[in-house]
Amino acid sequence: MPDVVNYQNEMRNRGKKGTRRVSGRGDEEESENPDVEKPSKKRRKVEDGKRGRVASTSDDESVVERLAKPKARKSELALRDGKPIKIMTTGLPPGSELSDDVLKALAKLGVRVTNRAAECTHLIVHHLVRTEKFLCALAGAPYIVTKEWAEDCATNGQIMPEDDYLLEDGAAEAKYDFKLVKAVKRAKTLKGKLFRDQAFYLTAHVKQMEILRNVILANGGQIITAQPSLRTLQNDPHRHVISCEEDAAIWQPLAVAHHPVYTSELVLTCALRQEIDWIAFRVPGSKV
Repeated sequence: MPDVVNYQNEMRNRGKKGTRRVSGRGDEEESENPDVEKPSKKRRKVEDGKRGRVASTSDDESVVERLAKPKARKSELALRDGKPIKIMTTGLPPGSELSDDVLKALAKLGVRVTNRAAECTHLIVHHLVRTEKFLCALAGAPYIVTKEWAEDCATNGQIMPEDDYLLEDGAAEAKYDFKLVKAVKRAKTLKGKLFRDQAFYLTAHVKQMEILRNVILANGGQIITAQPSLRTLQNDPHRHVISCEEDAAIWQPLAVAHHPVYTSELVLTCALRQEIDWIAFRVPGSKV
């Protein structure tokens, strides 16, 4: 019996040793060993423009996110009388045109350059000239200023008052018998309709025909392309003939019938004055 008891005691002792808890060495090493690499957090590469910046997330994957590059901001348009300022030049002597620096400074102020007379709000000139640009732009009643206005705007970084730079050309005003300031006021009232409801036929040898056509159209008139008959002209007082001495064969029958025949000055001078004189500007010899 003692042997049996001893055997049972021994077995109990072995069972306790087998179930004895041993501290988890592996767990301790995993939690304490600084050399063990932990799961890395997700690195997000965010591209800002051409370069990226790194941000942390929770995964291992690398993701590239492209941000929209901000657009360059354009300068706001400068306004005068509620309209964007658009300048046009004409008649400036060679070498005295607006410099690139002045144009760049004006652009920063929101001033734009145009070659379309109908868009022009500021006509920059050296003196009064009857160019196509001048006469077509005048129909829109722009500010007619010297180039010092543009240069001072650029220098001062602001739109200067136009009244201090308005063109003054007494000699030209005396030559054409008008006042430019009054012509601009009339143009503002007419709003490009000086020749409204009026149609013009230009005979073959009239000089500066393309300029005349554009000035007529800019002032609300119409162009007749086919030669009108005497009956048509007599029945419609709004149809007119612009001719010259070289085309006497065309206009002499009209003159005999007492129908007026005008020179190109009817268009050019009246557009400059912004008022029509139907009595003057007859072709020499056309009055019978």
